[in-house]
Amino acid sequence: MKPKGKSPSPFWQPSTQLERLLALAYKVAFLGLLLWAYLNFTSSLDRAGAVGVAVVFVFIELIWTTIAHEDPKTGSVSVKGWQGKFGHTSFAQFWSNVVWGSMLLFRYRDVVEGIGLEEGWARSALFVFMFPFNVWWLEIVEGYILMFLFGRNVAWVYRGKSAYFHGTITIDYFVPWLGLGAVLELLLDSVILSLIKEVERSEAWVWIIAVASIVTLIFAPACNGGAVFRAIVGPKAKERGGKKAKAETSSKKTRSSSRARKSAKEKEEKVSKRGRSRTARSRSKGK
Repeated sequence: MKPKGKSPSPFWQPSTQLERLLALAYKVAFLGLLLWAYLNFTSSLDRAGAVGVAVVFVFIELIWTTIAHEDPKTGSVSVKGWQGKFGHTSFAQFWSNVVWGSMLLFRYRDVVEGIGLEEGWARSALFVFMFPFNVWWLEIVEGYILMFLFGRNVAWVYRGKSAYFHGTITIDYFVPWLGLGAVLELLLDSVILSLIKEVERSEAWVWIIAVASIVTLIFAPACNGGAVFRAIVGPKAKERGGKKAKAETSSKKTRSSSRARKSAKEKEEKVSKRGRSRTARSRSKGK
């Protein structure tokens, strides 16, 4: 479900400007290494398939988050249908699937076929039954990479007792992932693969990547230039000014309170002196 607040992250988070610069350097290096591996260890069919997975999953997630409701306390999910507003997806989810989508389709199929079962109902049943585990390992990889890059999972966070690995997976989704696996098993060879080959042949996936990159740089709250700038220099000047103003206001209140206490104490002392003086005069007259 949509992340609210900060999700737990096991990675060190920078706090000073120097640490932020260091973190930015090694994160850029990591992304460069990831891009190099993507270009050198995947085929054009893999990339076309991954882009297809990313685009299709945008609509799957939008539909699912529109009809499903998550209890904010327990994390349990129930299907309630249309609730008067549309669901959500994210740029982070899209790009994660662009990078790892071929694993979900082709590498998983290679693993199932490598077990040695002959083509038939037994291999199809294995493909469907094991598909939730295929999704879970993908969510774990994507989730921890996002936590490493952004300090939290900016794409999704599962909650409740059924969530594991810092909220990257939930066993409550076993049945929905079974259903997705069944759809892929039915349509992968007959429909999906032919569409992917057409996307590869026309190089439409390249244009999708180009357009998505531009849109991401403009609209993604965690990826645009302002976010990178804030990652380097820290909070916005306005925020720093606000914090400074709050500190000054608090300091003024403290000084004012201190002066008020001092004035009250002086008044008490004056009253006390007057009282002692009157008592002394009364005693003197009595004598």
